[in-house]
Amino acid sequence: MKNNKKGFTIIELLVVIAIIGLLATLAVVSLRSAQVKARDTKRVADMKQIQTAIELYYSDEGFYPSPADWDDFTSDISEYMSNVPDDPKNTGTQIYTYLYSDAQGSADEYVLAVTAEDLDEDLRAQSNKDDHAAGGTQGGAASDDTEPTGFSCIPATTYCLTE
Repeated sequence: MKNNKKGFTIIELLVVIAIIGLLATLAVVSLRSAQVKARDTKRVADMKQIQTAIELYYSDEGFYPSPADWDDFTSDISEYMSNVPDDPKNTGTQIYTYLYSDAQGSADEYVLAVTAEDLDEDLRAQSNKDDHAAGGTQGGAASDDTEPTGFSCIPATTYCLTE
């Protein structure tokens, strides 16, 4: 009698499952870094759009917006942007921040910033300030605290646009 068993052995199946698991792990790890870079690129694009709206506001009003919080800021520039974007993660540490100088009652300079997840050299080069400290009101804060606050644009972690 001839034994004609067709199929795979348990060892063959385990080897295939292990290889598939290894490939899936590698794909997930590389996908995560691509997602981080995509979110940081979106943050930079959002900052540039918001800066354009701020500059349009300035050309119409003669001064930069000086809101008490992010909601006031978005309503100030809503005429220039149909939808003011939020950070892709939009958590307590990942928010867009707008600070303005309220020296002598005039808002004549601002800092628009976001903390990146992994700010690479290309995105870092697009920031127009390497190291900038600003005092003023933090418009992007989660609270309504309008006391002057310092903010530092640290090139390794923060993307900043300033005037």
